[in-house]
Amino acid sequence: MPTADITHLRAEALFASLTQPSERHAPASIRQAVDTTLARVGPRGCLERTAWAYGADPTTAVARMQWAVAAVRMAYESPPEAAAGPALGRDPYL
Repeated sequence: MPTADITHLRAEALFASLTQPSERHAPASIRQAVDTTLARVGPRGCLERTAWAYGADPTTAVARMQWAVAAVRMAYESPPEAAAGPALGRDPYL
């Protein structure tokens, strides 16, 4: 799956989650919200919830999706293990 598609799927999952943009979230909590929502409702359920929100209140939905895309990009810009430092026996420049 191309990176852009994965980013969109993750953003839809975050959009469909209970996570609120008014709260500050660490990258790990964004990744957890994405994983939990995908496990709970699946990709189709995320898409359905996103579509419903756009139909119910397009202005709010646009703002939430902009937040979701930005949060997903921030949370997945580097692998989780990179944030903790290089693993023993691994070249940190690879």
